[in-house]
Amino acid sequence: MCCRLLAVEELAKAMGEPCPHMLKGRGCGIYEQRPQSCRAFNCLWLTTAEMPDYWKPDRSKIVVAGDETGTLINVIVSAGYEDAWKKQPYYNDIKMWARQRRWRVQVLTARHGWVIFPEEDLFVGERRKDDLIVGFGYKQVGIARQPSVTVRHGDGTTTEYVGQLYR
Repeated sequence: MCCRLLAVEELAKAMGEPCPHMLKGRGCGIYEQRPQSCRAFNCLWLTTAEMPDYWKPDRSKIVVAGDETGTLINVIVSAGYEDAWKKQPYYNDIKMWARQRRWRVQVLTARHGWVIFPEEDLFVGERRKDDLIVGFGYKQVGIARQPSVTVRHGDGTTTEYVGQLYR
């Protein structure tokens, strides 16, 4: 699953495309020479003892990965299973991670993205491969707060997505 879902910059492999070095039923055909981003990748299902077995990627059709800062959880969903993250028990776990406020939780399908806040799942539109979230948090609007995400696109433009107002 990881070899299909994750982007690998060194191989010019986009998210959702199969790796040309993936050998069916055998794994990586260039394992000893695999790119640094593949070496550095750690699936949280493999590396986190608290991750229940239902998160195993071949069962869930979802890869859960952190980043090098420890402040981000990516929930990457396999093509053909775009709504898998909205089903139980996955959705309860995703919302729990957001409520803990230890990480930014984002859900990525091949074409769309969401940033998960405790109050709502903020749809951040159709994804382009060069999109980057550069702002995440809440805007203060009077006595209310509003989830806000800013995405920078490869052409340098930005788009701000805002959620509902909460008191």
